Amino acid sequence: MVIGWVREVVRRFCVKCGALESPENPIVGGLCLKCLKEEKDLFEVKGSLHLVVCPVCGSYLVGSSWYPGADDAEETIAWLAERLVEQGIKAKEPAEEVELVSVRTRKMRGGKYVAEVTARVSVKGHWIEQTQIIPLNVEKRVCEKCLKKSGGDYDATLQIRSERGTVTQEELREAGEWFSKVNNGDDIVDFVERREGLDVLLASKEVAKRAAQLMRYNMGAKVVESHSVVGMSRDGRVRTRLTLSVRIPSIKEGEGFLLDKEPAILTGIYKGKFHYYLLHSDKNGSLAVDDWWSMRKSKRIVYLNEKNLDVGRIVSLNPLKVEVGSRELEAEGPVGLQEGQEVYVVIYKGKVYVLPKTR
Repeated sequence: MVIGWVREVVRRFCVKCGALESPENPIVGGLCLKCLKEEKDLFEVKGSLHLVVCPVCGSYLVGSSWYPGADDAEETIAWLAERLVEQGIKAKEPAEEVELVSVRTRKMRGGKYVAEVTARVSVKGHWIEQTQIIPLNVEKRVCEKCLKKSGGDYDATLQIRSERGTVTQEELREAGEWFSKVNNGDDIVDFVERREGLDVLLASKEVAKRAAQLMRYNMGAKVVESHSVVGMSRDGRVRTRLTLSVRIPSIKEGEGFLLDKEPAILTGIYKGKFHYYLLHSDKNGSLAVDDWWSMRKSKRIVYLNEKNLDVGRIVSLNPLKVEVGSRELEAEGPVGLQEGQEVYVVIYKGKVYVLPKTR
């Protein structure tokens, strides 16, 4: 009885509120759990909380490079703050563990920013929730891209050209569709219409390269890269401007050509290759984009309108016959021909072949 009474008398209590210690409410450093979270920081956020965000486009700076953020700078700040807190939050003695609950960013009077961080911490096996106000060092700085756009400056030129000499509206539309897959237009500084095509002035070299490669891969475009020195950057480095000439092939799917003099039909351009069907050999084949353009240069690939070929008209499909002047010849040709259709006539290894005349 006496020992039990003594134990009751000497039970520890909270020096702030007087609450007695119990299994559910341990006393830690002279304080109960309720008073402990009011008096002590039980977690901390380590690492830099310095955020550099462009107020115009919402991009953010890491090291020396800018990365796209949300369209609104405030959303970028909130997202970055949450990510930095999540990476840097640590339990602080006497807490043993910490779990992040939420991060709420607020802009205070005078333009300062704080993060209202709520976390659960474990103290002697008991989980309690605490909220702290963490100061943020937010710097709003206009990014290089926005500076260039505002001043009409640019880092890259994407030259859209055609093998035929002038670019059609259909070619521009298709090129624009592939460009839109890498950029929503934010990096476009200006358009310059030229007699031979269109120049797209861009604030980003990377966007220009990615767009050009997409056009090469899906349209069979020949891409030629060049650089020119345009001055010095603010940090003293030599500044260069990138020019990418994107030359779209004039041949389209379904049109004929000669491959080493053999008549062929282009069946498609995709996955970085020109795909075709050889009429005499009766087989399908493909050429990588660079190989196609190399064979064009060496004249191993010739378009039909570049040769002085006879032009005839289909007069019968079964059997296939073509009228050339006053002559009527039996011929072979691709599927899809129609009576009355105008065709090129090719003689190869003693056989007559007809290919559609599309232009």
